[in-house]
Amino acid sequence: MRRAFLRAAPFSLTIGATLMGAWPAYAQDMVPDMAADVAQTVLPQEPVAMAAAPTCVPSDAPLLADVPQAIETPAPIETAVTLPQSGLTISLPEEIVPPAMASPEPITPETPVVVCAPPPPPPPVRPPAPNVFGSVALPVGATALDARWQEVRAQELDENDAPWRAILERAGQQDLSDQIWMVNDWVNHNVAFTEDRSQDAWSAAGQTIRSGKGDCEDYAIAKMALLRRLGVPEDDLFLVIVRDLFRKADHAVLAVRRGEGMLILDSRTDKILRSDNIPEYRPTIAYSGTFAWTYGYRVGRADAPNPGSGL
Repeated sequence: MRRAFLRAAPFSLTIGATLMGAWPAYAQDMVPDMAADVAQTVLPQEPVAMAAAPTCVPSDAPLLADVPQAIETPAPIETAVTLPQSGLTISLPEEIVPPAMASPEPITPETPVVVCAPPPPPPPVRPPAPNVFGSVALPVGATALDARWQEVRAQELDENDAPWRAILERAGQQDLSDQIWMVNDWVNHNVAFTEDRSQDAWSAAGQTIRSGKGDCEDYAIAKMALLRRLGVPEDDLFLVIVRDLFRKADHAVLAVRRGEGMLILDSRTDKILRSDNIPEYRPTIAYSGTFAWTYGYRVGRADAPNPGSGL
């Protein structure tokens, strides 16, 4: 009856002295050399079939065929074991499987592989404020002219056999000061001023130069594109919309950062002037890259414009 009871009630045991010491005396008499019996038992060792989880790899990683195959993971020892000599059925804890033998996420040819999404590019950094004509530039998120600006900005001067090839070749041999002067002079003499009659349309640089005509903002956009082709950083170039207090009309110029100041390239003159030397202009909006600014004046400034002056 005792032997039948032991067959019907499997239980956990620990191999070694603890195993034999924890059993009642009558069980030790009935199952001699139990530890040796367990040690000689051959337990099955088969690979574990693990569910394949998607593996993220960089876009420049080697193909899956180049990835080393994972080592097969031994199966955990079965919990129910029948000893061959005594016929006793016992249960062994799963913790006896060495942790180093297990591989939680093996890589196999069947493992789904997805290309990792590249990290997003860093956001552009807003250039230092284009403070021109004694004003203070204030960053803004959007303006009414954004669509026009972004459309013309996106069109680069990228053809080598275009009308601007000669000026780029000549100016490319000069220093920055001469490049600014040459570009301003070349555009002023190769583009005829033509005022928009129906609506204020902005033209891309290539269109203005090829047609040979444009108004003030078209001049400024063409000069900006040429200087960019010559290597001047975009962060140093600003399309500035101003109010001409003498003519009581809107106007546009190109401002180029030079050191701590701003040089003004104007369609009305071949002279390159610093912005502080043009008192009749009051800036309203400026653009560079994806950024825009509006303008204000420090309180108490003697020559600050009066309300209604066009700002």
